[in-house]
Amino acid sequence: MKKTLTGLGIFAAISGILIFGINFAMNKYMEENYGGPSYYTKINGDPVASGIADGTQFYEYDQVSYDEKGIEKTVHLKEYRQKPLRKSAYLKMVVNDEKGVTSWEEVNEKDLPNSVKEKLA
Repeated sequence: MKKTLTGLGIFAAISGILIFGINFAMNKYMEENYGGPSYYTKINGDPVASGIADGTQFYEYDQVSYDEKGIEKTVHLKEYRQKPLRKSAYLKMVVNDEKGVTSWEEVNEKDLPNSVKEKLA
């Protein structure tokens, strides 16, 4: 009985270490390959539409964007959607140096940093 409990304890400890290690490695991989600084923009112009498949197409935008300090950067955003992004929508984008925009979410104007509000108004 004592050997069984000891064996189960060792198995549980090794499993926990493996799970923690794999989780840490995956988070590090995602951060390095898909992470980056956040930039904010406002959709003003019309996108360039290209590549239709299954009724969905690519919409491409070249957006003037700002980081939290208000530093400007032109960002290329390419979205595979059924319709273009809503005009006047504010976006918070994660921009990776190698992959470009890796994720985005629509945000309210009130959630923009003050330095960005001034520039996008």
